Amino acid sequence: MKPIFLTFVCTVLPTLLAAEIRLPAIISDHMVLQQQADVRLWGEAAPDSKVQIIPSWDKTRHTVTADAEGRWEATIRTPEAGGPYEIVLSDKDGSRTLHDVMSGEVWLCGGQSNMDISFRGLANQPVANAVDEILDSDYPQLRLFRVKRDYNLVPLRDCRGEWNVSGPQSAETFSAVGFLFGRMLHQRMKVPVGMITCAWGGSKVEAWMSRENLLRFAGVRIPDRVDPNRANVTPSVLYNAMLLPISGYTIKGCLFYQGEANITNPEAYRERFPAMVAEWRQLWNADFPFFYVQLAPYGYTNMGWSPNDRQVARFREVQQACLADIPYSGLAATSDIGALHTIHPADKQTLAKRLFYLACADCYGFRGFESRGPTYRAMKIQGDSIALSFDHAPYGISSGGEPIRGFEIAGEDRVFHPAEAHIKGRSTVWVHSEAVPEPVAVRYCFTNYFHANLYNNYGLVAYPFRTDDWNE
Repeated sequence: MKPIFLTFVCTVLPTLLAAEIRLPAIISDHMVLQQQADVRLWGEAAPDSKVQIIPSWDKTRHTVTADAEGRWEATIRTPEAGGPYEIVLSDKDGSRTLHDVMSGEVWLCGGQSNMDISFRGLANQPVANAVDEILDSDYPQLRLFRVKRDYNLVPLRDCRGEWNVSGPQSAETFSAVGFLFGRMLHQRMKVPVGMITCAWGGSKVEAWMSRENLLRFAGVRIPDRVDPNRANVTPSVLYNAMLLPISGYTIKGCLFYQGEANITNPEAYRERFPAMVAEWRQLWNADFPFFYVQLAPYGYTNMGWSPNDRQVARFREVQQACLADIPYSGLAATSDIGALHTIHPADKQTLAKRLFYLACADCYGFRGFESRGPTYRAMKIQGDSIALSFDHAPYGISSGGEPIRGFEIAGEDRVFHPAEAHIKGRSTVWVHSEAVPEPVAVRYCFTNYFHANLYNNYGLVAYPFRTDDWNE
């Protein structure tokens, strides 16, 4: 009997197992589905078999047919926020049940290390108040999914990862920014929240774009092999292995913190970043809101640059310019939360709040406040001074009674000098320097490192800017 049994195990059993309904990692127990939406479920079953899906919230029977390769997908309508629910999936060979499924708000978090960094921090680079945040993480209706690092030259159909209920063990290793945002959203909206992190430290924007998309741009080369030590900067390979497997999982919006790996070529980023966002939206077949983070002040001595140099100032300017080509987007300012000696600022709480304010205003209909900091609008030369006006500061602009830092002024010689700045009226800043009697241009925090202190009356910091377009 033993040889017959072994024959059964080696031949028949794999066939039976192959016929079972299989689901990608992102569709599993504890997941959160976007509420009141037509969400997509997908997986594999026996070729040409009929798959039935019955969610417990309405008991509606959905039937789809797997194709010749066994792939199937279905669209089901989710209820208003609530749960837990079950979803039963079955075909002719059996059934499986998804447990503890919630309906609520789902957000995707993408980017590189400043998005990926957890409350554990990095070597000699902690996250502020890490223990307090970890201890305040026991929220049964907050769920966390982290796509594990992977890369491939060809598109993959699944990734590694799992949904976890928020608690000290799961929150500790999740994106700090993503967790903090999700907790605030859960507390404010009082609904289940699902946060998905798909990020890799040091990754370039090109790594998150498809081969077909990148080949439209000059100078992009897709390698035939991947050096594992450089996977995060290799075009397309993170898109293939990490993003594609979760694409189509219905989300409310995306938070993105990336750019440090692209700072040496801001002109290319100006074209490729909006193209990446457009491709992601095409993958999801949805124009979801996209909120991203301006690079924080940092000395960049590791690049051989000086804190007072302007290489990254130009990149921040490009990030702001990208708003014009990314509909339904917002930029979170970091002008006052950088760190001279680390590219990973410890203050993730302030950043998460600013992303949350954008979401509250643009996605959830909250009113009565500005969600963005003062944004340069126009200048007017007034004798030996320049008067600056701002948007997003209707009720005033302030430096908290301290001297305003970060302003420079130049004349026709294009040489910038440190300048004094004073607030006149509600939201006008006058800039002046004895060294520049006939000024023509102003710059504000237009260096690699600075510490801004200009805010609107809602406590949101001003974005860096310049009034000139000079190349030097």
